[in-house]
Amino acid sequence: MPHRIRLAATLLLCCSIVTACGPDEVPVDPDAIEWNDAWPEDTILLVGDVPITASQVMAWVPTIAQIHRHKSEGDHIRQALTNLVLHNAIAGQVYPAGRARSRDQAQTWLMTLQAGEELPAEGPQVARLHGSWTERNADIGLDRWGMARTLEPGEWTMFETLGGFTVMRVVGKPSADQWHPNVPVTIEQVTDYYLEPETVKDEIDGLLDGGLEIRVIDKAWENYLPVHYLHRGVPPDTTSGE
Repeated sequence: MPHRIRLAATLLLCCSIVTACGPDEVPVDPDAIEWNDAWPEDTILLVGDVPITASQVMAWVPTIAQIHRHKSEGDHIRQALTNLVLHNAIAGQVYPAGRARSRDQAQTWLMTLQAGEELPAEGPQVARLHGSWTERNADIGLDRWGMARTLEPGEWTMFETLGGFTVMRVVGKPSADQWHPNVPVTIEQVTDYYLEPETVKDEIDGLLDGGLEIRVIDKAWENYLPVHYLHRGVPPDTTSGE
């Protein structure tokens, strides 16, 4: 597994630099987190006990690259992590049971729409939206706009959005060579929210300030995570001061 390979490489490097490191003396990182085989192999962070994977983050990098073309790939990765994947994961920790219910509801909608059927009349209905992610009144958002870039027209898909789950398909979009940061798209979508969109960011802030633990599993990703996410809400260590 990747984490074991990385750990082995770290230990070999340590033994090559520290001459006192003998065959029976294995350096121990006091901050190391014991690997859980239930985690995906490319787990990079834990939000509470929920893993975030490299593949989750990298899937959004091309979207970020479209709107910040002048920035580096490292900046694209950092923004994909913090602006999309991490905030979704934190929102899920605010109301885990609601998130699970919302995911199940969206999965049911997806199967219904993929079968060519209509959603039940007594519940939320599919809405058609047109615009760019930069247009607040279009209610498309960066994630729906980015998803539209990758989907074939007519193909229903489901994905997690901030505080909910969206089922959508593309109705119209420009060709790849005409794509630019403000290009409009036409989509059909229905979203089940387990947190209110108007207050979800406040609830995320409250959970962070309350001490939600975010831990780095893959140290190579430490530079992509702003340090305040690791220490926000954690009380200062007063045991070593005078």
